Amino acid sequence: MPVAAPPGGPIVTTNHTPVDDFTELVVHQQVAAPIADVWAAWTTVEGLVRWWWPHWPDTIYEMEAISGGRWSARSEEGQTGVEGEVVSVDEPHVLELTWRWDSEDSEDAVRVELAEIDGGTSVTVRHRTPSSGQDDYRQGWEFVLGNLQAALEAEAGAEAAT
Repeated sequence: MPVAAPPGGPIVTTNHTPVDDFTELVVHQQVAAPIADVWAAWTTVEGLVRWWWPHWPDTIYEMEAISGGRWSARSEEGQTGVEGEVVSVDEPHVLELTWRWDSEDSEDAVRVELAEIDGGTSVTVRHRTPSSGQDDYRQGWEFVLGNLQAALEAEAGAEAAT
């Protein structure tokens, strides 16, 4: 059952599946922006630039938001990169991706779920990863979803002021 995050921060839960030693990390974030804006932030290069890794301005993004499309984010300054394939798209509600860091051989599964709620959009990210990496992913998703919330809410506030 989705849980809306309180203003100011994401809610994080983990579900360990001991059969294959993978963990599903679940992060929820509420964003005071229309679902169409949140969807565009996830599924376009222009959208990702605004929030994914804004602290690394040299980041190059790729996003083909179609089944079988490619996506990536790479930063020389951050000395990191991540890439994958778009597995499925159900606009504007579900985006499923594979996830592989440049420095690793293993591939994770990420599912982004968006739902309209009073006052905006609920964002749920489900990241299935080996159990050993869950703390790093938790911190990473908290960081980028906080960026998403801040960027979209600042834009919504600026539009409302004009």
